[in-house]
Amino acid sequence: FVENLIKEENEDRLAIMSRIVETNETLTPSELPRVHKMFAALNRDKALKGERIQLDNGTWTQKDAKP
Repeated sequence: FVENLIKEENEDRLAIMSRIVETNETLTPSELPRVHKMFAALNRDKALKGERIQLDNGTWTQKDAKP
């Protein structure tokens, strides 16, 4: 169940990001990886202290408090 939920969530996120690229005149399909990174950074920034976040290198860690 959990693996399927994660798969569906990731597919939904990809659909949203792809649609953003398609409808934005300043973005090209080749910039989709850049959009992925921007979304990931936003999600990391919004995560609360103690939540698990995925770093750019793919590893997971617990978010610390900002200094």
